Amino acid sequence: MPPPYLELHAGQYLLDTLYDAGPVKHDPMAGAVALEWVDIQAFNALTGALSEPWEAQTLRHMSQAYERGLREGADAFSIMPSERK
Repeated sequence: MPPPYLELHAGQYLLDTLYDAGPVKHDPMAGAVALEWVDIQAFNALTGALSEPWEAQTLRHMSQAYERGLREGADAFSIMPSERK
């Protein structure tokens, strides 16, 4: 039995929320790093942008993917996402 998936008909607000929160934060020693749970909790406490736990989890996953993309983009030998198979 496959895991239960939530069907989204519109998710633009999650992308907008990611950019409002800042897709990554900057660490003086590590550079760009993904948002941590405490960052998302603080953002949501101030804005009330998220109402469901899965939205916070999705926001964290999106931030991690964004940070991973930044790291890969800095590598001259990385394959562009549009050319990956």
